[in-house]
Amino acid sequence: MLFDIRAQITFLTTEEGGRLSPTPANFFNCPMLIKQQCFDSRLQLAEIGFIAPGDTVEVPIKFLDPDRVLPLLIVGDSFELWEARPIARGKVLAFAANLPREFQSRREKVNA
Repeated sequence: MLFDIRAQITFLTTEEGGRLSPTPANFFNCPMLIKQQCFDSRLQLAEIGFIAPGDTVEVPIKFLDPDRVLPLLIVGDSFELWEARPIARGKVLAFAANLPREFQSRREKVNA
């Protein structure tokens, strides 16, 4: 499976203002707010299935425009997922191994 980053994500409960229902089981597209900028993202859910409100999961994520997003990120960065409002909060855990060389130092932070 191709992805750009792996992240830990906690979906807000419905009572906290999160989704009313689980995500689809295969993938979930939504805007990701990173450092006050929004980017299109796709959560690759084929291996884990749907995510219910209140769940915390580790998930691979693909960006529509990785060339704009990846230079902004380092391991440990926080972000929010949006659906007209914040629905989840997450943290970058790792970069994909197939990314260009300039991301090597960002990946090494995972192993440090």
